[in-house]
Amino acid sequence: MKKIFLGVLTSLLILGLSGCVGASYDIAPSSKEEVSQNITVNYDKFKKQTWISTPSYLIRDGFTDTFPVVASYRALYKDNKLEFIQLYLKISGTEWAFFNQAVGEDGYSFEFLKIDKDVNVISGGGQAMAIVKEHVALSVPLTQLKKMASQDYEIKIYGKRREGIFNMPKIISAAFFQKLQSIN
Repeated sequence: MKKIFLGVLTSLLILGLSGCVGASYDIAPSSKEEVSQNITVNYDKFKKQTWISTPSYLIRDGFTDTFPVVASYRALYKDNKLEFIQLYLKISGTEWAFFNQAVGEDGYSFEFLKIDKDVNVISGGGQAMAIVKEHVALSVPLTQLKKMASQDYEIKIYGKRREGIFNMPKIISAAFFQKLQSIN
């Protein structure tokens, strides 16, 4: 019984540490101003294009959340014209979900783009665990971003093996929408 307990405890510690090791995201912000201060604008004079992006934020619903995601917005302007807005997501789990669809709480079906897949193996204490990360992007029209900027907005992500719901905080969407408005 003691060996089982130690094995479970070790596995939980590995899972907890795997979320911290190499983490390149911030905890969800507490204000729109905090987000606004951290939005980056990068202009490439050779390509005559501008990338605007938020930091990556861990979006979770409390400590027991079963579907935390890391989310960030990015937009591309070319020749002073908005080309696209994307909500970039990194979703972790212990097996492939093969995510392929996303629908908002208002029934809006997002255009879904698969970006990358990655597997990390975490080991320690005689235990090993694979952490699967699926990177996807949702195309977000400016009119939809405006809706998302007015309230916290739930999005359900569907996959072949798993699905989950996350709540995109309005303060992130509102700060990004405001920044895009200031560029035009």
